[in-house]
Amino acid sequence: VERGRDVKYSYQQNKLSLEVTALTEKPDIHFLEPLESGRPTRLSCSLPGSCEAGRPLAFSWKGDALSPLDPETTRSSELTLTPRPEDHGTNLTCQVKRQGAQVTTERTVQLNVSYAPQNLAVSIFFRNGTGTALRILSNGMSVPILEGQSLFLACTVDSNPPASLSWFREGKALNPSQTSVSGILELPNIGAREGGEFTCWVQHPLGSQHLSFILSVQKSSSSCICVTEKQQGSWPLVLTLIRGALMGAGFLLTYSFTWIYYT
Repeated sequence: VERGRDVKYSYQQNKLSLEVTALTEKPDIHFLEPLESGRPTRLSCSLPGSCEAGRPLAFSWKGDALSPLDPETTRSSELTLTPRPEDHGTNLTCQVKRQGAQVTTERTVQLNVSYAPQNLAVSIFFRNGTGTALRILSNGMSVPILEGQSLFLACTVDSNPPASLSWFREGKALNPSQTSVSGILELPNIGAREGGEFTCWVQHPLGSQHLSFILSVQKSSSSCICVTEKQQGSWPLVLTLIRGALMGAGFLLTYSFTWIYYT
């Protein structure tokens, strides 16, 4: 035991016993961000303040992103990880244990994995007599729409960071006031000339995609029903006139034959 330069004592008979019940320090996990899907990344785990001359440390890794790896590779202070899109938002834990003692400490981080757009889809919402209908569109699909309907086209895609969505009609960008950040395009009271090819463009630093479909605007069936009713309503009148003419002709023929007979 020393204090300054003058006070020094040695206790060779009464020895000191030291017991460490817990590790107050947590390990540090180091890796280059951002993580990119499909690109191998090296991660390292270290315990700050540990003595090189002390008991060796045992490292272990656990997390959903490590399921396809060999268990032996997760028992080192360094780890090579190839993240996938489904690994985004999952937890990765590094646990440190001092060998020969039941003392452990760990740190958990949440993975932020960037990945290209996937699962691009367009849904169409339109109002009819039964309410609101939903229809999933595929690339190049032709969709018949009645004139005068109000449509809401929703473009959705899965990506990280979120992709930029924009709408085009016949190759020309639509007015930004009709679209929103969420990729929803509103077409109120669609007219006969407002159909054509619609395209949702997805722009992302890791890749771009698009989905196109055709809106075929058709005239409302109400006008056809009215014409049919008018046509059906005129036929009884024509049949009545024909029946009356035949009855009149029959009466005249009968009267003529009777007059000739008696004459």
